[in-house]
Amino acid sequence: MPSQGIFDGMMPNQTRAQAARRKILNATYALLGERAPAEIDMAAIAGRAGMTAVEIHRHFAGSMEIFRALAEQAMETVDGPLEDMLLSGASLQWLTEHAVGLLIANNTVADRRLLELVRSSQDLVDIWTLSRARVVGALTVAVQARNPRLPEPVRQAAVLVLAQAMISGADAILSCEDGEQRLFMQRELVAMGVAYLEKLMVRT
Repeated sequence: MPSQGIFDGMMPNQTRAQAARRKILNATYALLGERAPAEIDMAAIAGRAGMTAVEIHRHFAGSMEIFRALAEQAMETVDGPLEDMLLSGASLQWLTEHAVGLLIANNTVADRRLLELVRSSQDLVDIWTLSRARVVGALTVAVQARNPRLPEPVRQAAVLVLAQAMISGADAILSCEDGEQRLFMQRELVAMGVAYLEKLMVRT
């Protein structure tokens, strides 16, 4: 039987670092489900992750940097697929249903607290600004492709209105605790989105 080298079975440094970061992010996300971001410090994160504060600081300078990593990850899970859908050329009904579904998919206490932090914190607001810009940009391209004769000022204004309406509608759905009411609001938001898009797609 061949002898086992001293490095056999050991994780490369990069993989170890990635695993440690994942452990820290998972611990922070779990804490967000239990308490407000302001109540989560590095000591709490270290305790939940089963690591020391020194180990945490090897990967993140502070709790806000951890929140940033979580927020960027969360936004990408929505923005990436949403961009792909908007540019896919799918039917307006399918497109709107799935867009709304993505916007309301992350509905845990931790998700809502993280989103609120991203929107309210000066340290993280750039993430929200970039996320919104990506969606608006993809929606603008989609509208332009389907109705190239629509005047640019009209297209830009219409897209901004639609994006804000969809985001506000998704927020309202997420804040509703009644299951039947949530489904009703979701159907209404989809219907509104489809009707609005159909008007934009009418050839001028």
